[in-house]
Amino acid sequence: RQASLFTHTKYYETLEEIIASSDALFLTVPDGAIEDVWNSIKRYSLTGKFICHCSGVMTSAVFSEIDQMGAFGYSIHPLFAVHSKLQSYQEISQAYFTIEGSECYLDFWKEFFENLGNPVRFIRAEQKVLYHSAAVFASNLVTGLFETGVNLLMACGFDRESGEAALKP
Repeated sequence: RQASLFTHTKYYETLEEIIASSDALFLTVPDGAIEDVWNSIKRYSLTGKFICHCSGVMTSAVFSEIDQMGAFGYSIHPLFAVHSKLQSYQEISQAYFTIEGSECYLDFWKEFFENLGNPVRFIRAEQKVLYHSAAVFASNLVTGLFETGVNLLMACGFDRESGEAALKP
């Protein structure tokens, strides 16, 4: 409901309505919920539909039995730290996207994101853990190191605000 208000788009009452009205479904939920959401939608008619998730570490294999349903599964991940559901969309055009999944429409998805201005790379399922590790090193660990630095400055008498300001440059 919040998303439909923010984007001025239609609000759907049921999952069945969303599925029937969509060619592609992006499951943008926490990684631990992707399989549960998949299991709740795979009972509907999915013939010809694209089912995508945005996990950096999980592969399209989470979509069990998708081939038998006539649908196509993809892991489409923006290499981008989403910091705000109301603002991050303004910066996502700078993100690289990686795509892993069903061979037959890989080029379609590559062209789709490149037409939006995003660089795209294909990735194999067995590379996802290594790929995700690179993202963790460049984002999560940097954030943790920054916090450690601020804490060390606070131990030297800085307050949090001045410690963050001192390290930010």
